[in-house]
Amino acid sequence: MNAQTLWDLSSETLRDLYYYECYLEKLVGRLNWTGTSASGLATITSAASGVAGWTLWSSEEGKVLWAVLSGAATVTAALATAMRVADQHKKYEQLRQEMAVLRGEVEEFRNSLRLGKPFAQAQSEYAQLTKRCIQCVAKISPTVFAVKLAGAAQDEAIRQLQNKGYMLREPS
Repeated sequence: MNAQTLWDLSSETLRDLYYYECYLEKLVGRLNWTGTSASGLATITSAASGVAGWTLWSSEEGKVLWAVLSGAATVTAALATAMRVADQHKKYEQLRQEMAVLRGEVEEFRNSLRLGKPFAQAQSEYAQLTKRCIQCVAKISPTVFAVKLAGAAQDEAIRQLQNKGYMLREPS
């Protein structure tokens, strides 16, 4: 292994971290939307809002609308509870922040390679960074949103990497 190999490996690690950070950002956003939707529907159909529902109940269309809203609120609340949306939101937001810090450390590591960090020291530091990266990725559990969000996260990561001007390879 040489400095160029470390550079190439750190490029892959950086791309992976951008991807996971984007994925987690999108996942947190989706979980937030799900939790907010469940809360909003529950609020609309709560007992306090039931008074407003009386006006809807006076017409056939209103009765159907109220039944649909109540059913949607019940289903959404049940799904949000079953999916542990609030717990997952907190877990994945913390993990996204951890990934962002780790990404910054990989960027600093790459800068130190450019400045000629001694190879043995760089090799040891990279081993620690990759170990932490693997530990972070292992904390990501599959979710119902995973497939849909994966493609969007990949596109966002590529866009961010291009905007920052990262090259796949840099001369040694």
